[in-house]
Amino acid sequence: MKNLIVQFAKWPKLGTVKTRLAKDLGDRRALEVHKALTREVSKNVSAVRNSGAIIAFDSFPQDYSKEDASFQRSLLVSEFEHQYGEDLGEKMSNAIAKHLASYNKVLIVGSDCPSADVGYIEGALDELDRNDVVLGPATDGGYVLIGTRVSCPGIFAGIEWGGPKVMEDTLTKVNEEGFTCGLLEPRWDVDELVDYHRW
Repeated sequence: MKNLIVQFAKWPKLGTVKTRLAKDLGDRRALEVHKALTREVSKNVSAVRNSGAIIAFDSFPQDYSKEDASFQRSLLVSEFEHQYGEDLGEKMSNAIAKHLASYNKVLIVGSDCPSADVGYIEGALDELDRNDVVLGPATDGGYVLIGTRVSCPGIFAGIEWGGPKVMEDTLTKVNEEGFTCGLLEPRWDVDELVDYHRW
């Protein structure tokens, strides 16, 4: 396989995931939503043709509970790794650099983006036949996926992660670095209560 899909996820820990949703749903329900989203995205990435798939978690528990073990067994992707870096951009840059050593194309997909289905991800891989970088815009100003076939750490530097201009600023960086970029149709992710009801 020449392609790799890396699903980025937070480890499901009560009170630390889906914090915006938790304001309306409570911490326990927000945790269950996060787990369900992570499972759904793992189903999508594992079904992409001719591609490997792994999940990169921001952390792992020191002592696995039965709940932790049950969650991990429920994922359709069975290979896991740790995210490394000071912020989200550095973590994504490090993951891409690591895996481009073994794969021709590397895509990173967020775990709160069930709308990035198998066809959408395969379309992103197709874009990398024609472009250095591919971006899947999110309707909130970020992006639901990013992929590349070249080393491009500069496109992740100086971005205000979580802000309203992540997509815009990343596209500016891509252009400044001289890379070609394919843009997919915008997709929604699940951050707010309205997104939850849509899902």
